[in-house]
Amino acid sequence: MCARKAVIIGGSGFIGSVICQQLVADGWHVRIPTRRRDHARHLWLLPTVEVVEANIFDPAALRDLLADQDVLINLVGVLHSPSG
Repeated sequence: MCARKAVIIGGSGFIGSVICQQLVADGWHVRIPTRRRDHARHLWLLPTVEVVEANIFDPAALRDLLADQDVLINLVGVLHSPSG
């Protein structure tokens, strides 16, 4: 049986890290795109996690990230918007 594969955009944050750990514990392979790979060092030691530098706003890069994946989890959001 092949392992299931997920991409977590925003996966290096607090909630993403918790979800990532749970998916790994359940046998998933997880890909975490990030602007700066060093900011996701806490995920490097998880056995089936791949942390990659990528621009998620580039359609071609996003298409490459999602190739052959089973699930996309998007945790990117705006916590505070400028008042105007």
